[in-house]
Amino acid sequence: MNQTASSAGWANRWIGGFCAPGIFGGPIRDAAYASPATLDESLFLPAHLAHDSSDYVAAAPHRSADLAALWSELAGDAAVVLVKSVEQARTLLLQALAPSPGETIILPANASHALVETVKRQTGALRGSLAFAELDANLQLIPTPAPGIVWLEPVAGQPVGGGYTRYVVDYAASVPAGTAPPAGAAAVLYGLHLHPAADQAGALLVFGDRALAGRVRAAMVESDRLSADQERRAFVQQQRLATVIDQQKAAVRRLWQGIDEAAGVVLQPYERLTALPHGVLVEIPAETEPAMFYWFARGENTPVRWLPELRSLHYAAAPTCPATAAHLARWLLIPCGPEESEESIRHAVLGVVKTAEYLGVRWRTDPDRAAAYARVLDEIYGAGHDAYRPVFDTAAAQPERVEQLLAHFQITSCRVPVAQKEQAQ
Repeated sequence: MNQTASSAGWANRWIGGFCAPGIFGGPIRDAAYASPATLDESLFLPAHLAHDSSDYVAAAPHRSADLAALWSELAGDAAVVLVKSVEQARTLLLQALAPSPGETIILPANASHALVETVKRQTGALRGSLAFAELDANLQLIPTPAPGIVWLEPVAGQPVGGGYTRYVVDYAASVPAGTAPPAGAAAVLYGLHLHPAADQAGALLVFGDRALAGRVRAAMVESDRLSADQERRAFVQQQRLATVIDQQKAAVRRLWQGIDEAAGVVLQPYERLTALPHGVLVEIPAETEPAMFYWFARGENTPVRWLPELRSLHYAAAPTCPATAAHLARWLLIPCGPEESEESIRHAVLGVVKTAEYLGVRWRTDPDRAAAYARVLDEIYGAGHDAYRPVFDTAAAQPERVEQLLAHFQITSCRVPVAQKEQAQ
């Protein structure tokens, strides 16, 4: 179940059935609508700031140590190491973890190609092996009985669960959200996003295990460290991200609340943030065919990414992890960025709401509201309408609460009530 109480602001904003979804009629947004930048686009250090190093040059002589302290502030004051690239950071971390000969590195079944290739190279050198593990219905990795190092790679800044004894969290596509590593994590990897080129983009390692941090530092050579230009960029990036993080958190919170209250479908929680989320993860209800839900939402020209296209099952995991593909197909990412306006958030929410409405799963998490809403539309449009028919069981709805909710609905539909149709004829 979702975690916020309903409020009149979102829950009753779009009531009474809708015009046909965008896939059949006019979408919410015109095709030429200029959407705000997503977090993906906002994380990279803008070109006009890349060489703004006046404050950095005036800083104390031991700039590398000072720079690490600044980045530590964004990671809950944990021990940190800055590395030239994500690939080098992954390699250093794998070597410092020193898996025993024959030990397994366990990756999620939808691990990125770049991560898999890095691990392959290191397991060969360290005489270890690589194995894939299934993701459950909530996109959390299911631990395997084989001993080894669990390397998590959550999608879009998604929080991770617990229950792992030796694990790393890889958030290369995100940045810290201001908190320390999850309990029990040996390290968390983030991107610095200093440059579009991967070998110049930089990476941040944040350690829950300070001894591991010491081993990584001791193993680093000059080519692993940030260049002078990267250090300047990293200083400016840290300054701007302090603002971006707060703005993104506020946008995600507002988007999450809107979808939760107006659509009433299951969402991934956002409270346990370790990395900055890229948006809100929406679960497609079991009563709905995933591709249809995705296609309806996409037809509104509102932002939506289907997880099989965002991070699909790795081809090498297909034989051993068949359930993960089905679980990924049940989730959408509704992306947002730090500069979202009230209008753009409203559009994003409405895209999910319209989709859930026409497919009969609106307020899937609130049977009382669903039953009341269905009753209101029957009274307005007659028994044969196609505005909203719950496809899930509402038998558990509480009659007293249904009666209370009936008074809250304010009809705002573009549909013509049955009585008016009869008068026109």
